[in-house]
Amino acid sequence: MKQKHAQAVNELSQQLEQTKWAKASLEKAKQALEKEVVDLNGDLRSLGNAKQDVEQKKKKVETQLTDLQTCFNESEKKSLAMQCLN
Repeated sequence: MKQKHAQAVNELSQQLEQTKWAKASLEKAKQALEKEVVDLNGDLRSLGNAKQDVEQKKKKVETQLTDLQTCFNESEKKSLAMQCLN
């Protein structure tokens, strides 16, 4: 009886050790994933800021293009008018 009891206690002790090891391993993996989430959130914020900056620059360039097109069109009209007068 004592031998069966000792064997059962030994088996339970081994299971407990394996469970502790598995828990520690899972905790380590969890911490690694949490760190990765923090890093990815930082990357996402950086990309969002970069996207916003690019969109502002794009809008500025589009405005400059529109202004240049208007200036060119006005210049063309003046040039044609001058040719007609000459």
